[in-house]
Amino acid sequence: MPKTRIGIRVDSRIDERGEKAPRRLYIEGQPTDIAEVLDRWVAEDQICFKVLDGEGGLYIIRYDPRTGDWDLALMEQG
Repeated sequence: MPKTRIGIRVDSRIDERGEKAPRRLYIEGQPTDIAEVLDRWVAEDQICFKVLDGEGGLYIIRYDPRTGDWDLALMEQG
């Protein structure tokens, strides 16, 4: 069975290392401010981010620099 990808919209910024980093994400139109980027890594052709929101929610989001698309891989509410 193929995985279902959840598309999201992400506002990003350039971080202190000069790299693109998420600052706010929108899931079903609802904005969520990102309080902290816990980790980032490259997997295949995507850049993955493990982030926390201000209420302790944990998310893993992926960015595809070829297409500019973001998707949600994991969401755990705090």
